[in-house]
Amino acid sequence: MLSLKISRRDNPSRLIAIRQYADYFSVKAMYLNKKQLIERGWSLKLVGEFLGEPDDVKPLGRYCEEHRYWLPRIERVEQTGEFIAAQEKYLKRREAGKESAKRQAQQRIEQAKTIIIRVKRLSEDELTEDAIEHFNRRQRRRDWDDENYWEFTPADKDSGSRFLERIAVNYIRHNLTSYDSTLFAQRGRIGGDEAVPIIRRRVFEEIACAYPQLADECDRQMIARGLKSKSELKPKVCYEQIELPF
Repeated sequence: MLSLKISRRDNPSRLIAIRQYADYFSVKAMYLNKKQLIERGWSLKLVGEFLGEPDDVKPLGRYCEEHRYWLPRIERVEQTGEFIAAQEKYLKRREAGKESAKRQAQQRIEQAKTIIIRVKRLSEDELTEDAIEHFNRRQRRRDWDDENYWEFTPADKDSGSRFLERIAVNYIRHNLTSYDSTLFAQRGRIGGDEAVPIIRRRVFEEIACAYPQLADECDRQMIARGLKSKSELKPKVCYEQIELPF
């Protein structure tokens, strides 16, 4: 609620400005836009059917404007039996839609937990060669586009072991699984945002099963992406080597 303190010492020009300021906001509060109407329980269809043309149009840019409706007219419409019946039907449909969306989201999440993820297996040498070739090819294309071709340092078998493990996991994820197409299928779908991290984690876990030598790198990437916490890492068990009596 607007509250202004006016003193007798205020000069006339300031009093006029204050009155204009108060009048502007009191008049502005008497109008609601479509967003405020939707928050009030209206739909765009109800607005067009019961309110029709707006009572005021406020330009917001070259190709955009805000339609505003007079509050007393809105309140009169809301008291009519025809509007009350139409609004009840709309609110029931909206609640039913929300429940349906929840069910669809839960089904998509359950599918993400049980979807079959296949990982193509290669020998260690073949995997390293393919990962190096894939990495170099991508870097050449990227550096060529960025006009920094000569700054590129190609990978080879003498590169660091941690680096080779990282590019190997990336190569498997994008080329030896259906990772990219599976994630693309979740885009824009109800429950897709919740299903994506589940699928990503499961892909890393399947890679770790198919290539045990890359399990640590898979854990590192899952932790870096927030898919797994350090507390979930299983401690490695070192078994004592003993001589058997036979």
